Amino acid sequence: WWTQYSVSPLLSVTTGRFILPYSRQFYTHPGNLLFTDLSAPDYAFNLPRAIGAMASGSKSKISYGVGIVNGVKALDGAPGESNSPGDELSFFGRVEVAILEPYGYMESTANTAEKPALSVGLAAARNEIDHESGFHNVKVGDKTNNLTADAGFRYLELTVQGAYYFRTKDPLEADVKLESANDFGFYGQAGYQIIPKRLELAARYALVDFEYVSKTMEYTGGVNYYLSGHNLKVQVDYSLINKEIDGKTGSTNDHQVRAQTQILF
Repeated sequence: WWTQYSVSPLLSVTTGRFILPYSRQFYTHPGNLLFTDLSAPDYAFNLPRAIGAMASGSKSKISYGVGIVNGVKALDGAPGESNSPGDELSFFGRVEVAILEPYGYMESTANTAEKPALSVGLAAARNEIDHESGFHNVKVGDKTNNLTADAGFRYLELTVQGAYYFRTKDPLEADVKLESANDFGFYGQAGYQIIPKRLELAARYALVDFEYVSKTMEYTGGVNYYLSGHNLKVQVDYSLINKEIDGKTGSTNDHQVRAQTQILF
């Protein structure tokens, strides 16, 4: 639930519970993703939804969004609405610049791009953690500073997208590890329509490094078949997920196969 008041193209005010314009990958509709789900680092670092207020707008090839919210929960946070455990509000901001034609937030348009499109984005946030999250590797009371930079390029049948995430985390004094932690991750992915507007091959490499905890590497390949664009499509992908646990020798390899059909109308 949210309400938006438009003053001009330069300024719109949104209040309520809304999706934060922080992560390029999470900000799009799930049905527009290049693969069947988000990348591992986007699960680990995105700031999805919150209650508060945001000012946003655009001019020429530049768009922005800044806001104040009452704590940002992770996707695997406790159910229901929540408040920050302390007396701190959370702050976020994002700016995006279209270097060439605007790339937008769709990872794959199922169409060819006659003109090259290139957009870059930068987002930052200060967030106090209100619920423990395994996805984000944070605990109640942790205070985090978050930064992400991303870019998307599209031309003819080729689509390329990537992002880098960085987070500093100051844990509670009661935590076993008293030192601050610097977590980071990134992904790079590409899709190419070997049959324009119909059959697309895709590949992605992603990494999540939780300092003092674990490191995860994700290797993914996929095939997308568009019967009617994103309204009717079939997606199949395979991932090799390598995980190293801090303080332990060796690593684990998990194999993941996913398939889904989408019908939108």
